[in-house]
Amino acid sequence: MFGSLDLEGAVLETEPAAIHHVLDDSNHNEIPKLIALWALCNVQEDLQFLYETNNDYEIWSIDHGFWFDSLPFPWQLSPVEQLAGRIQVPRLTARIPAESWDKAIAAIDKLDNSLIDEICGKLPEE
Repeated sequence: MFGSLDLEGAVLETEPAAIHHVLDDSNHNEIPKLIALWALCNVQEDLQFLYETNNDYEIWSIDHGFWFDSLPFPWQLSPVEQLAGRIQVPRLTARIPAESWDKAIAAIDKLDNSLIDEICGKLPEE
């Protein structure tokens, strides 16, 4: 079952032009991490998220199937050293505090090549 079906009152955003509810729930801490994830995955299309209306509009990132370079067949990751594109981040509707961005940057700084090796090791051979 698609997990978002279990969220009653969820509002789905497909092809969002803006990120709403920035200051609701703890979204101001989560949105910078989502943007970092989008950049790491080089999201070029199929960006989707939803707001859980019954939980102070908590933001959820969903449907990550075409995120990894968002390219058609043959699906593959670009080399780590290669910048494969420039992501389009939806407009923020409120200012996010600097400390929230700092937390996201610190989380990214903790990543190292061992994670890349682990992920690539799990990709099936064609």
